[in-house]
Amino acid sequence: GVAYVLTDRGVARLFHDTLALDRSFSPLKGSVPLDLALDPEGHLFYLYSGKVLSNGRAGKFVQRLPEGMFSGLAWAGGGGWIVHSGSKAEFWREGERISQFGSEPPFKGFVPSGNQFFVIQGDSVLRIASNSISTLISGIAPTCLEVLGDTLLVGTTNGFLRVSPDSGDILQPLQSRLPWPDLRLIRKGSNGEIWFGSERGAFRMAADGSIRFFASRRWLADNSVVDLQVDGEGNALVLTRTGLSQIRRDPMTLAGKAAHYDAKIRSRHMRYGFCAELSLKTPGDPASATMIDTDNDGTWSSYYMASQAFRHAATGSAKAKANAWETFEALERLETIDWLPGFPSRTFERLGFKNSDPDRWH
Repeated sequence: GVAYVLTDRGVARLFHDTLALDRSFSPLKGSVPLDLALDPEGHLFYLYSGKVLSNGRAGKFVQRLPEGMFSGLAWAGGGGWIVHSGSKAEFWREGERISQFGSEPPFKGFVPSGNQFFVIQGDSVLRIASNSISTLISGIAPTCLEVLGDTLLVGTTNGFLRVSPDSGDILQPLQSRLPWPDLRLIRKGSNGEIWFGSERGAFRMAADGSIRFFASRRWLADNSVVDLQVDGEGNALVLTRTGLSQIRRDPMTLAGKAAHYDAKIRSRHMRYGFCAELSLKTPGDPASATMIDTDNDGTWSSYYMASQAFRHAATGSAKAKANAWETFEALERLETIDWLPGFPSRTFERLGFKNSDPDRWH
């Protein structure tokens, strides 16, 4: 349940909502691994220039390697693991090098499946077992891979396809009707879901094929997805160029959801009874907010007033009734503050304050 992030300063980990360098193990403090990987049991392994080690397994796992030869690490089932450096890969098990492979163009994107790996090489997908390597499918220019049950998902710059991991047969042709088809990574989620990462955000495809798109500052620190992992509860951790975001689903009732937004409106958005917009001097910092007047004040406020009227009718809440009448008073004043009977003004503001849009509509 702990998220680790490899940085150019060392290994960082998530402490609640803070990402900071991991100083838990003193001998590793200040050291900068080349890569991190999890084995099937969830132990974290570090690849350094001349060794692979873990703090799990009672700290017994330390495997020496030739200095400076490898930059990547991946684990399979059955105790097998691979170290690689683009054009070279070695398969190891229980302290013994089983085989080694060369590649041109270079390997990238090792994905484990049981005791074997799938890997991208140029326009092909290869299968690497402990002592063999073979071409599964070619001519598709893959960008990323993921195993989902008995299917291999192959991402491209124009969508993804499903391939048999045994025969290489195409089980589902290229699917390109996506929020952004140039895919950087694919990850298996929970309940048959598939997560995708791209330079334009992340999105999740449910088992029925429906898609939810997560982008912009509402969801991510920025849209350029570097990595994505799904935790044991089905939440997505999305690493982008500028930060780590968590996308989670919190079950709630309709009343709970309404109460969440009502609390925000009452504490931040009430201007003379209007449900007003905020202008934030610092993005994401409510303390820097100023309520502004806009030509939509009447529109948004009428929705808010109606919501409180329905709330009062459904629950008998005296507070909801008071909220509705407070906003009604502001809307009523829109029809009396100008000199045209029956004509609602767009909004109003006190004299002596700078208006938000004096040139266009005031």
